[in-house]
Amino acid sequence: MSAIVAQVEGRQVRLTSLTKVMYPKLNVTKSQVIDYYATIGSEIIEQTAGRPVTRIRFPHGIGAQSFFEKNAPDGMPEWIPEMVVNSIHYPVFDEVAAVVWSAQINALELHTPQWREPGRCDRLVVDLDPGPGAGLAQCCQVALLVADYLTADGLASIPVTSGSKGMQLYVPFPEPMDGDAVLNYARSMAAELATTHPQAIVATMTKSKRERRVFIDWSQNNPAKTTITPYSLRGKGLPYAATPVTWDEVREGLTEQFLFTETMARVQEYGDLMQA
Repeated sequence: MSAIVAQVEGRQVRLTSLTKVMYPKLNVTKSQVIDYYATIGSEIIEQTAGRPVTRIRFPHGIGAQSFFEKNAPDGMPEWIPEMVVNSIHYPVFDEVAAVVWSAQINALELHTPQWREPGRCDRLVVDLDPGPGAGLAQCCQVALLVADYLTADGLASIPVTSGSKGMQLYVPFPEPMDGDAVLNYARSMAAELATTHPQAIVATMTKSKRERRVFIDWSQNNPAKTTITPYSLRGKGLPYAATPVTWDEVREGLTEQFLFTETMARVQEYGDLMQA
């Protein structure tokens, strides 16, 4: 298929290779990936605006070689702003057109830190990673324990399935907080919960201790780290997306990740649960 020029909120984005298959198992094409990011773009930029975005690009789709990309690539439109961190020129996606352009260059995954200003976190993330013999259902059980802990400290959290194996809980702050303080809080919380619930939770990465347990990866709050952006696609065999869910769903117990088509339908039904 020849190239087309799409009009996206007043921006022109050149689109090519739209029939290329990106997810062979379901025959999902690049056109469908771009349509997803265009449809969900308003929700995505609520998460990426003001944050440096690291991408994982899949030039030939899932199953072929992929690569992480931090620096803004050659040919990036001049209207996409950059943020320089430690000499790296990251793109910042604050328009839907920027997200569409990113999909055009085969960036399936978007990863972002928990800050918009270096050293000042505007949210905390609780990353729940199931070990061997555990899965999303166990993550839901642990998420409820974490939510109770956070609630006792006056903090509300938003659950998001990761699109991979586990889930994250996001805790937005009314004002940015010192990054080291946020990291230390997350570390202490993980350690306390692992001590209180040793059969369900671990707070260390030691693989031998993780069987049938959920690892609370508190280190995701390290300012140098990034987490999969809510609503981002995942570069897995199936086109799953990181999907916000309701606490009622968590209490009922989730067992499967959400396909991108389901995520789009959920936004139509629930709106942006990240803003709940």
